[in-house]
Amino acid sequence: MHIQIYDRVCCRPSDAKKLADFLASKASESDNVEFYDLNDSAISEVIVPGYVVSHIANSKQLPILCVDGRIVAIGIMPNLLDAIDILNGNPVNAKRNITLSDVQDVTTDCC
Repeated sequence: MHIQIYDRVCCRPSDAKKLADFLASKASESDNVEFYDLNDSAISEVIVPGYVVSHIANSKQLPILCVDGRIVAIGIMPNLLDAIDILNGNPVNAKRNITLSDVQDVTTDCC
């Protein structure tokens, strides 16, 4: 399983990063969990899938959780119990296509 989480980390700890760390700690050796801070200039070498770039350009909602090349959560991450379902290959119960009022301030890149 290939899990990617994209977020912009600025003035607060990232819940998405915590989720990535949790998933990595529970993942099997065949699973791959990656976290990308889009404010980190070091990720300029990382190839970001076109569907993620398109989503960020059009709506700016972060964080984004992708599992095996498919966006499964936008703007809010699943809780830790639902995250275990991800690793077990079960459907994800995270909110998708949430309204802008559900997200912190998506019009700015940072706090």
